[in-house]
Amino acid sequence: MSRRTTVGRHVNVLHHCLGMVGAGVDPVRRADLLAVIDAYRAREVALSVPVALLLHHARGEAAAYVRDQTYFAPYPSGLGLRNHVPG
Repeated sequence: MSRRTTVGRHVNVLHHCLGMVGAGVDPVRRADLLAVIDAYRAREVALSVPVALLLHHARGEAAAYVRDQTYFAPYPSGLGLRNHVPG
């Protein structure tokens, strides 16, 4: 918490998580994930894009260690976005 987050630090975490999920991901999907991480590095997509894809693959590959990281869900679900329907 004493260091500011940067794009480079996020990319490092994303690559680390991909390495842990990567054994069960076929080469085409792995290349796609790397392309999305590079697009985030180039600021072409939001951080939520590679995070969502990695979490999806971590769930699909049963990579519990990656899936359960606080990085993917830093806040309690009750604080998430909600659709407000006026009553």
